[in-house]
Amino acid sequence: MIHTVVSIDSAILAAAGLLVAGMVATRVAEKLRIPGLLLFLGVGMAIGDDGLGWVHLADAQLTQNLSVIALVAILFEGGLSASPRQLKCVAGPAAALASGGVIVTATVVAAGAMLLLGSPGWTALLLGAVVAPTDAAAVFAVLRKAPVPSRLANLLEGES
Repeated sequence: MIHTVVSIDSAILAAAGLLVAGMVATRVAEKLRIPGLLLFLGVGMAIGDDGLGWVHLADAQLTQNLSVIALVAILFEGGLSASPRQLKCVAGPAAALASGGVIVTATVVAAGAMLLLGSPGWTALLLGAVVAPTDAAAVFAVLRKAPVPSRLANLLEGES
């Protein structure tokens, strides 16, 4: 494996470039009326091993650092749009939905992976565990622009 040393200036420039690409992808998604998450995944694939090869996901430390930074950005954005008063009203149902929803989603994905893809049990469960926590954020992002009753929107926001 070849390790390259990247200066902090290059890393900051790359991060800024990715943020700009993400903002452009969001605008394009709004114009095309498709989920912005889809374009973010496309940007990730484009810069990853199968695309331009700028980020090598075989480097576990880099992958973890990028994941943590992305999680911080997602939680920060969600926190900015959330009203504590509105979230307090739906805290109980949101917590139950988040816990139960993740378990159900993980189980359904694992069963599908086993039945449809022929994946071994542990691999299918791992796939379900990886996919399940992302469903709330994806659903909320898709429904954010849709005419949804405010209580349901608050519930989805609290759950995600």
